[in-house]
Amino acid sequence: MSAVLIVTYHDIAESASPVTATPRQLTNDLEALAAAGFSWASLDDCADWLAGTITLPPRSAIVTFDDGYASVASAALPVLQRLRVPATVFVVAGRIGGDNQWPGQWPSIGRVPLLDAGALRELTAAGVTLGCHSLTHPRLTSLDDAAAAAEIGEAADRLEHLAQVAVRHFAYPYGVRGSREIAAARRRYRTAVSASCGLVERKSDPFDLPRFDAHDLRVAMRLGLLKTPWLGPYAGARRLARRARGALAGPGGR
Repeated sequence: MSAVLIVTYHDIAESASPVTATPRQLTNDLEALAAAGFSWASLDDCADWLAGTITLPPRSAIVTFDDGYASVASAALPVLQRLRVPATVFVVAGRIGGDNQWPGQWPSIGRVPLLDAGALRELTAAGVTLGCHSLTHPRLTSLDDAAAAAEIGEAADRLEHLAQVAVRHFAYPYGVRGSREIAAARRRYRTAVSASCGLVERKSDPFDLPRFDAHDLRVAMRLGLLKTPWLGPYAGARRLARRARGALAGPGGR
């Protein structure tokens, strides 16, 4: 498989939630990927690979965390450090030190704290890459041009000022994006990631990169697909199934 697998996590905790993985699940996932022969990479590595300036091992994996939950510092970081896995955390710039109850949040997801400024600095000092997940976590395609520009570009400027590190990567809230949003991300970042299940290939658009949700990854693990050529077709099937469920359910998401 000459492709890159990007995995998405959110909250790392013992509580049950549609966006929660336990520390043990995170550990098991990362150990399973390593056992299947995956090498760890970063989103900067992926950008360079897509540009043709570096090579990556045929089986490379990237770990990302969306929303900037406080548990990324308290629960995920020790696992990442122990296993020596690089990661990117995508932060909602306007809710630092707040919680995850933005408009559109699933009712089944309870109130959970997000990273504060001190924890953000702790993460970046430990080598975790800081990415942007907008200013307020809206559906970008529902905004006018000025508001969308602020959510995509100005949010990153705020993060850079706060954390004093470069912010080079973006995650579309809810995975929702159109040509306008992709063009805006292209002007500001090195990569942008969606919520579409899939593998990154050499022909992939750096500003519309697919990812595996952690749940989809675990299903692939249970099916024994990590070492097989069937991981890509499986991702395609999951992507189609999610689109069908989304069409039936209507608005909602993470």
